[in-house]
Amino acid sequence: MKLIAVSQRSDYDENHHESRDALDQRWLDFFLQCNLIPLLIPNSLIHVKNLITKVQLDGILLTGGKDSLERNNTEHFLLELAHQKKLPLFGVCHGMQFIQKFFGLTLNKISNHVCENQEIIVNGKCEMVNSYHDFGTTETNQELTVWARAHDGIVKAIKHVTLPIFGIMWHPERLTPFVQRDIKLVHHIFFEHCL
Repeated sequence: MKLIAVSQRSDYDENHHESRDALDQRWLDFFLQCNLIPLLIPNSLIHVKNLITKVQLDGILLTGGKDSLERNNTEHFLLELAHQKKLPLFGVCHGMQFIQKFFGLTLNKISNHVCENQEIIVNGKCEMVNSYHDFGTTETNQELTVWARAHDGIVKAIKHVTLPIFGIMWHPERLTPFVQRDIKLVHHIFFEHCL
């Protein structure tokens, strides 16, 4: 099994005046299917820097969810760490968008990408995925290769040209049962460092 750092979204509970880090519980079942041990990363940069020195990570997952300043700082640190140490990094939805922005791409407001199911083109083949985002781009750059697009040209999956950094816009943890395609994808990323 591989130990991966897993980012979380940040929520604020007004009733209790508490900031909370959160992760969809379905991820835990997905990790088991993929032979991954998750290390849940708090959205506190000082704690993350301390925690990372105490473990030997095999990879990093940037999950979906909304932005927050604390989360952005944490994920920026994790992406820098992956970049420097050449660790496999996988971004899902918000996580992929974070990768795109990190490497200089601009995302724009888009329509018709918040839906239960959507057909996309993966390496020339049609696949069904879910879609829950309203920002995206049709563009890429010299550092990121596109390997899946929606029919309207919106980028749905990327990989870095030299580093083991990958991203998808669909949520594999939300599909029941889990799709073998996604389990294989995660295996390739964290166990083989390639697609």
